[in-house]
Amino acid sequence: MNTKRFLCAALGAVCYFAFLQAQVRTEQTFEKGWKFTREDNAEFANPGYNDSKWQNVTVPHDWAIYGPFSINNDKQEMAITQDGQTEA
Repeated sequence: MNTKRFLCAALGAVCYFAFLQAQVRTEQTFEKGWKFTREDNAEFANPGYNDSKWQNVTVPHDWAIYGPFSINNDKQEMAITQDGQTEA
């Protein structure tokens, strides 16, 4: 009998916390408002950094289409079990 009470209490607690978590959830879209540059600089993390010269992009964004193509950047290392390939 104690096992049934414990399981019921545990299930009730899980449902209760799941309900609480669902109420505080907020959704944000990340499609617009992004900027992009191919450079890397530690100052980019500074909130006051002037990024006005960066390119405005929408997500998803593929930076590789703006540079020269390289087969080395396009490889995907994976196992394809149907025919034994190691690269796609």
